[in-house]
Amino acid sequence: MRRHLPLRWTGLGRVLALAIAAAVAVVLLLPGTASSKRTFCPPPPRPDGPVVPKQGPPGAIVEAHGSKMSNVISVSFKMKGGWEYTDWGYLGNGWIVILVPPDAVTGPIVLNPDCVPAQTQKFKVT
Repeated sequence: MRRHLPLRWTGLGRVLALAIAAAVAVVLLLPGTASSKRTFCPPPPRPDGPVVPKQGPPGAIVEAHGSKMSNVISVSFKMKGGWEYTDWGYLGNGWIVILVPPDAVTGPIVLNPDCVPAQTQKFKVT
């Protein structure tokens, strides 16, 4: 006949049992927080530097400066009916170069990283 040893629920044994139960609950009940599908959000760009030039016609080349600018993945310009993505490139040392699209209107230039977009100073389309 098998004998079961009594489990003592005091001291370290109780703490370990509760910690294991909590870890199992997190894995089973909250799979979104324990899964590998969690996305990493890099620091958003901070376009706190100048936009050069501050105005120009469609087709012009604009440069913008700031910190974390290497985290930009797309750039948008304000349009009459909303926003339009445009061509851009990272120059290094916090500078990006942006092409003003044909239908752009005066407004901020939006720098889109993976998570939180950032706006530059206002750009005037002439």
